[in-house]
Amino acid sequence: MGISNARIFFLFYSSKMLFWLFLLLEIIAVAKVRSQTSTQGFISIDCGSSTNYTDDTTGIPYVTDYPFTDDGVNSQVAFEYSWSSQLTTLRSFPNATRSCYALKPVIKSSKYLLRGTFKYGNYDGLNRASTVKPLQFDLYFDANFWQTVSITDPSSYFRYEVLAVAMADSVSVCLVNTGSGTPFISVLEFRPLPDVMYPAVSATQFLITNMRLNIGPPLNSASVRYPDDPYDRLWKPWTDSDAFTEITTAESIESSTNDHFQPPSIVMQSAATPSDDSSTVMEFWWDHSFFGLTGDSVYVNFFFTEFTPNTARTLHLQHRSQCPK
Repeated sequence: MGISNARIFFLFYSSKMLFWLFLLLEIIAVAKVRSQTSTQGFISIDCGSSTNYTDDTTGIPYVTDYPFTDDGVNSQVAFEYSWSSQLTTLRSFPNATRSCYALKPVIKSSKYLLRGTFKYGNYDGLNRASTVKPLQFDLYFDANFWQTVSITDPSSYFRYEVLAVAMADSVSVCLVNTGSGTPFISVLEFRPLPDVMYPAVSATQFLITNMRLNIGPPLNSASVRYPDDPYDRLWKPWTDSDAFTEITTAESIESSTNDHFQPPSIVMQSAATPSDDSSTVMEFWWDHSFFGLTGDSVYVNFFFTEFTPNTARTLHLQHRSQCPK
């Protein structure tokens, strides 16, 4: 019987505990099949866009679909959903069962991060995408099933990310119509990674990211990405002002170039500490069915940085799995 969902708890036994916590949860699917300081090697596609441009916030250049696919139709989201300039356009594929992008140039046998972003925005005027009847289609990279895209809200965007090894000098990304709605995509991003990172990623195994959290940043902080993270990983802020006090340090906290995960300094500079003297629980949970994959292999990575020298900390980690009845 597969795991339906799982929870991780942190029990803190001292209100004086000061800690930093980073959570990156990734699930592994078995596939049969140098330090980045600039956008060199990045492939960034603003799907459906008619012009190339450089993003004002990240400084990353984005291009149109045309060098990477000759299939599909460019569309725009409805006006009431056009609040994000990068997510106002998309490319849909109404006339094919399987439609693919060919991403290149890619260095064969190198590791990479691949991310797709999907925002429906009622672009077709059909008012699809609800929790009762989601718009769904399958996503593949090369010959590997990635995930089932499930769009349940026309105003929200949905991101899917995989870490893998390039088996050739190009990587294909395919959208497959499964009869539950026309496939589409808003943004497609490819990011090269150093070979030392993510040792669990190999030619026979890839990782699908569930969540990557920046614990305790200042309130109303945005997600961290490039250029603060040179590999353009997305770190979502996690705060709980009722139970935890968010703190930061101005000191730079750098990772070794041989570090397997290399969290960016700005993420390592944020922290959370219990707000009162009672035992405090920090809880994270995920639904295993989100991945649509068989098997129960999960990687959970935690990183800690001590802000106060010569200080001992105590915490207790619990994992709880719940199976379907």
